[in-house]
Amino acid sequence: MKLFESLRIALGALLSNKMRAALTMLGIIIGVGAVIGMLALGNGFQGFLTSQFAQLGVGNFYVAPFVDTNRVDIARAARLSSQDAAALTAPGRAPAVAAVAIEYSGNAQIVAGSDRFTFSVRAVNPDFWIVSPQDLGAAGC
Repeated sequence: MKLFESLRIALGALLSNKMRAALTMLGIIIGVGAVIGMLALGNGFQGFLTSQFAQLGVGNFYVAPFVDTNRVDIARAARLSSQDAAALTAPGRAPAVAAVAIEYSGNAQIVAGSDRFTFSVRAVNPDFWIVSPQDLGAAGC
């Protein structure tokens, strides 16, 4: 009996204060929606980062020369060579190294008649597909 009496009093209060009830419901709806939206955004971003790190591969690391352009002329800067990569894969040198991928990227200009096009070009050795398995179209080549 007390439950029905409580429901009757609550309904009477809601009907007599319609604006207050509507604003309270609106506040609750906005708050719950904001919490759900932030959770969905956080989970989506976490999934994106996880997939990006998974593409790098577990146990892979990347080596590139650092050139301080304020101190060194970039044309005379030291570069890594294919001999450096061969030294890493030499038997007994680094037993944990399974493969070394060499990559060179730059821009190339194509001229056809009076038209000029500039493309980004990546050159890789065959071990690239071992270190970074992916489809040729997805590699950006």
